[in-house]
Amino acid sequence: MAQSNSNLIPSKDYLKIISWNVKGLNQAVKRKRVFSHLQHLRAGIAFLQETHLQKRDQTKIHREWVGQLFHSQFNSKGRGVAILVHKNIPFVVSDTILDPNGRYVIVVGQ
Repeated sequence: MAQSNSNLIPSKDYLKIISWNVKGLNQAVKRKRVFSHLQHLRAGIAFLQETHLQKRDQTKIHREWVGQLFHSQFNSKGRGVAILVHKNIPFVVSDTILDPNGRYVIVVGQ
């Protein structure tokens, strides 16, 4: 039996947080699988490591993720990280700190 779209939306009763070393999101097929799995898991917030994406590649994530995106870009010292917040999570950002070496993102808000 097919799963309805409402079953793929994060619940208002709990918050599911996922941390995942994705080992690269540059390939379209892999990126689609990762975001499909995040949707299936009903992720409210996802912390992704080793995204291997540069700043110009953020649109690749925006096409797949419905919500807020905070991304520290890949370079030779760090492989890039991202924090994804689903659109149904009421989160207002007050500050964002990005590591210029692509190792971390700090997001402050409520």
